[in-house]
Amino acid sequence: GYFGEFFAASEGTLQVELQSVFADDDSGFSLHKTTAAKGGEHYELWGVLSYAFEDGLTKEVWNFDYDQSIAEKLLA
Repeated sequence: GYFGEFFAASEGTLQVELQSVFADDDSGFSLHKTTAAKGGEHYELWGVLSYAFEDGLTKEVWNFDYDQSIAEKLLA
């Protein structure tokens, strides 16, 4: 999955801190800060996960990174 790729790329240094959660019956949003290290470089990436709920279950999840270039550098 998404965070599994980052965990592997960061050689196990990945940490995700949940900052805020907003939700109602139909949708939800979580703000998180991800930190990791790779090759002597330290990365900090802010992102939002957007959720769609249906019948009490998560139907879809979308990820939005504040700075996609940081994610690309970490995964390279």
